[in-house]
Order: sequence, then C-alpha cells, then structure tokens
Amino acid sequence: MEVTQRMGFEFFGLTMEAFLTDDGKFILPLYEMCGILGLRTNAQVQCIKRDPALTDGLFYVRTMAESPAGSLRTRRIACLWVNCLPYWLGSIPVGTLKPQLREKISAVKRDLVEITWAYYGNHILPSDVLSKITARSSS
Repeated sequence: MEVTQRMGFEFFGLTMEAFLTDDGKFILPLYEMCGILGLRTNAQVQCIKRDPALTDGLFYVRTMAESPAGSLRTRRIACLWVNCLPYWLGSIPVGTLKPQLREKISAVKRDLVEITWAYYGNHILPSDVLSKITARSSS
C-alpha cells in the first residue's frame, strides 16, 4: 500500500494529516489521533490487533517525516482506515482520554448504541415485541 495523496482531516477541532492510498483507502495516522486523545499509540495498536473487526483496518505505510534535527527521513507508521474510526472510538475506555474529550467520545459511544440498535434491533427481538417497544418510545 502506497500513499498517493496527503490531506488535512478535522479530528475533534484539530487538523491532522490523513492519507489516500493507491487502492483508494482513506487512512488516518494513529500517532496523530492518539496524541489528540491523550492515548499511547503502541498500546492502541495492540488493542486494535486484538480486535478482528479493527485488525482489518490497520495498515502500515511509509512516509517522509522530519527528524528532530530537521532532516527528512522515511518512517513506517500505523494507520487506521477511516471506516473503522467510529468503532475504534467506541472501544476506548472514556477514563483513559483527555478530560476535555471525554464528553465528546461519550456522545460518539451513545450514537453508536442507537445506530447499532436501529440496524440490529429487528434481528434480535421478535417483531411483535419490537413493535410494542417502538410504539411506546414514540409516544
């Protein structure tokens, strides 16, 4: 997988770098997202590797970066496919985040609960029970 384009990506009010790859994937550098969230990148990579739904969205790319001395060097970085972003955010314990982001991530998690229920609810409950729940919640 090769990076074909770099672009800005808005993430919780901060602009970070994102990449478009030669196979059409839009991926986000984990070190930048973890820095914004106050998480350790290596720990998050390990968590992602333990979750089959996220592992498929973990990619490594080579990119040019400036060293502390100011010279350019190639480095290999872990990136997450943007499609996995909401699920990944939902998997992070809120207490590990920077305090100013906890409520925002909690809101994402609440949205995930609602969206997941809206999609899977009719597969979990019998239709007669689901219709009673739906009727009560809309009144």
